[in-house]
Amino acid sequence: EKRMKLKEEMDNLTHEKILKQGGKLYPDVKLVLETLKKKYKLAIVSNCGDGHIESFIKYYHFENIFDDYIAASKYEISKGDAIKEVIRRNNITNAIFVGDTEKDYDAAKEAKIPFIYAKYGFGKIADDYIYSIDNLKELLIINLIKKTIKNYPFKHIILIIYWRRINERNIINAPWSNNR
Repeated sequence: EKRMKLKEEMDNLTHEKILKQGGKLYPDVKLVLETLKKKYKLAIVSNCGDGHIESFIKYYHFENIFDDYIAASKYEISKGDAIKEVIRRNNITNAIFVGDTEKDYDAAKEAKIPFIYAKYGFGKIADDYIYSIDNLKELLIINLIKKTIKNYPFKHIILIIYWRRINERNIINAPWSNNR
């Protein structure tokens, strides 16, 4: 119980810090997300603490950008199951997961959806991904990505973009955050 109380206190402090400070975003993040939003559904899937995603969305005024979000840790489920839940509750037939760690890749495999490796991010993964990007702006060439992923029908796409809190110095670490 003491451990749970400490975790809750840390989550609350982080939540407040995100609301006050946000984080340093990569260049063109808002432009990229707004452009993608015109054609695709966007969601955040994360293992972060309860309230962190909401704080991030509120701080950057992204309420009209993201269709859905889920913090897997809140529901004590895997990130792969969190992806499946976002897909289920939004009636999505096709999705792409964008992430930068082996765990992100594993989550995409668990959810049985293609994975795009954000090479500019935090982690390294094996060379077993289908597509990689060197910056977030490359997501705007999604038609090229569609051609790269053979035998995957792209009528509707949700780009499930991960969110991760690493530590108190790096509050927002995601493909759009430059807190390294």
